[in-house]
Amino acid sequence: MPAKRFEIWWNGFTHRARDAGSYEIAERLRGKLRRTRVADRAGFLCDLWEVLLQRRHDYGVALFLLDALTDAESLHELALKLSPLPELQNPDEEAHLADLMRVLAAAGGPGLLRPVTEYLLDRSMSPEWTTVPWALWPHQKELFARAWQRYLRETQPADWNDGSIVKSFLAEPDAVRIVRSKVAPEHPEHWDTLRAALIDVADQVGWLSREQRASLDRAVL
Repeated sequence: MPAKRFEIWWNGFTHRARDAGSYEIAERLRGKLRRTRVADRAGFLCDLWEVLLQRRHDYGVALFLLDALTDAESLHELALKLSPLPELQNPDEEAHLADLMRVLAAAGGPGLLRPVTEYLLDRSMSPEWTTVPWALWPHQKELFARAWQRYLRETQPADWNDGSIVKSFLAEPDAVRIVRSKVAPEHPEHWDTLRAALIDVADQVGWLSREQRASLDRAVL
């Protein structure tokens, strides 16, 4: 669809959908995609990602729309249009953006990881930030470790010494080791605090097997 024609259509669409929520808007866009000729769909979707991700930051609409798209090309185009990321948005859109980042992180691939890297290493951290790094594990260990290195460096222990954050590492000794390899050399005090938290929480939970606890102990020693 030519740019001018797309803009005319988009202005009419947003006027008609001005009272609709993110999910309903995504449903209407799905219908539009189904009615669009196959030869024109890629171009239309490219324009759509541009509007949703760069101009409007409608991450909820993009997320719900993505549920109906199964081809790799659509995912790569979404990843391309996500960057550059804006400053922090409202809580709902930040939650949806974290969902999108987890999808891209889990899928992996250099093209898909560009916005994930920007999100994890460069952008201000939202409350949902801590849900994203684990989508990289274990297939993107280096970025996983760099993300946690940044988190531990830029936040106070009182902020991250949280049961839910620490518990996610308990049954993943390899993840503990790779984070330790990044954090301990430059910030041994951060590693010492994390290590103490891991041991303390491990002593409290009852679901670690004997083998898991032994593996954790070896990872933190």
